Amino acid sequence: MRAVFLLAILASPLAAEDIVFDGMIAMRCWEGSGVDCAGLAARRCIEESPEGLGTALYSLCFYREAEIWEKQVEIEMAALTEQASEDDTANAEYYDTSTLPGSQVLALEEMQAAWEGFRGARCDAVAAEWAGGTGRQPARAECIMRMTAQQALYLARMPENRIAQ
Repeated sequence: MRAVFLLAILASPLAAEDIVFDGMIAMRCWEGSGVDCAGLAARRCIEESPEGLGTALYSLCFYREAEIWEKQVEIEMAALTEQASEDDTANAEYYDTSTLPGSQVLALEEMQAAWEGFRGARCDAVAAEWAGGTGRQPARAECIMRMTAQQALYLARMPENRIAQ
């Protein structure tokens, strides 16, 4: 669904170069506290881009910021997976780390896959509230952006919340 919408945006008179988007706004916030960062870059994009672009502008700005958070999720998952792999190797002599529940790597992968399904379902439900209205795509895009930012923060804090072994 997202890919179809983005293709529709690209085919419309509104193009990525028509918007004013600065992803560093979100990253500066992330490097600071990491809290309440979702939506900062998208809001600035909406405020500073040309008026009259309608809901397509909202969707494009929200999706652009969602891409930033998706990259941050990938970075956090890579770091967690690397540590989990080392832990699995170290623990292999004590229990089977090739299957669940013993493998931290497999547990992380399952958690992320389940979260992606949950995000999709939740954001589809948010979009459905608009019953085909013009706010449907912006609502879905904002939901994806916010949930992805929350997941990035959750993953970044996983090592801090880990119980000492």
